[in-house]
Amino acid sequence: MLNDVLANPFIILLFFWLILFLIGQLFHVERWGIQISPFILMFKTKRANRFMVKLSRKYPRAWLAVWSLGASVSLIMIVFVLYFLTSNLISLFYRSPEASPLIPIVPGITITGLTLVYMIIPLFLVILFHEFSHGIAAQVNNIPVKAAGLFFAILFPGAFVEPDSKKLNESSDKAKLMVYAAGSFSNLGLAVVGLLLINTTVFNIIISPLYSPSSGVIFQETVPGSPISTYITPPFILTGASINGSSYIYSINNISAFLSFMDLTDPYTNITLYTDKGVYTIQLDENPSNPGKGYLGVILTTAFPFYPPKPWAEWLGSFFPYHLYQVFNWLWVISFSVGIFNLLPIPIFDGDKIVTVILNRFIPSEKTVNILGRRLQVKKLILYTLRIFSILILTLNILLSFIIFPVLF
Repeated sequence: MLNDVLANPFIILLFFWLILFLIGQLFHVERWGIQISPFILMFKTKRANRFMVKLSRKYPRAWLAVWSLGASVSLIMIVFVLYFLTSNLISLFYRSPEASPLIPIVPGITITGLTLVYMIIPLFLVILFHEFSHGIAAQVNNIPVKAAGLFFAILFPGAFVEPDSKKLNESSDKAKLMVYAAGSFSNLGLAVVGLLLINTTVFNIIISPLYSPSSGVIFQETVPGSPISTYITPPFILTGASINGSSYIYSINNISAFLSFMDLTDPYTNITLYTDKGVYTIQLDENPSNPGKGYLGVILTTAFPFYPPKPWAEWLGSFFPYHLYQVFNWLWVISFSVGIFNLLPIPIFDGDKIVTVILNRFIPSEKTVNILGRRLQVKKLILYTLRIFSILILTLNILLSFIIFPVLF
């Protein structure tokens, strides 16, 4: 009983943070710039401030041009994210094939297992770039940074930057927009880098010093009760296949080649698979989603090209490229998601600050409207309407995603 309790990862995590908290209280770690509170470890350092000052003083005109572009892009992306959430909500409501599930990242609930490991580095980079971009944009506009550093929250690392709020409030509207938009703009730039890294050509170049070109497909999952499930236990590597005992063997060196081969098959055809676990002859069923075509029963969402490791990289194993690809893929997904959703006009996001600056700029405080016998400022009415609308469509997107796509969770 005790062993089962101690083996529970949540209990281990709780003990870890309890011991860390006690160490902080015992050794008074605050004198070293370390703050420990429940589930949060924070390290403040002046080196980060000096780094941002030094970086901002290099090519200041270029930085101003970058952050000015970021401010302009952020305005476009605010319109885009509102349009996307509205149209996606309509698609979800009508259960349209074009609907995209909106999945919040909740460790242990919506994200579990190895995926949590894949996300650690991307999350750290996304937060680091986001926060330090705010700091550099502030320094370029002569707004000092009061504090900066690193933190570790529950399981995930991150970074933080605190510009001088008084100086920021006293700065020009252009400077404010640059500072507020810098984080999301850098995340969108990081998303582009992530997309490039998962491009097949670029990815092959990256791993080429350690791995040879793809010569098969790694299948990690099969459908229970499907034709292949009674023959092969995954994971297995498929390198070739033939139809009805033919001597011609189709080379299966990537997922596209496998799909092209399966497109040649008919229901109840016998195919021969050449794998790392042996050679198997299997009778296909009819494809439930594509009648008239053969059905094997492999799950493509977790399939990945097999890159043979070169002699000096055999210790890395056959699955290292897959793990690396997942890290790059999460870098793109998280960067883009944080970049656009942070621009929603919701008080906890930067988009709310950007919209506030724009409304203050173009709508005078004296402009009011009479609603139910009360005089309300037009800019406040617009701001609160946008806030309520944004919270509503974001919440409904998430709720309908849970209802329509429960298998994803």
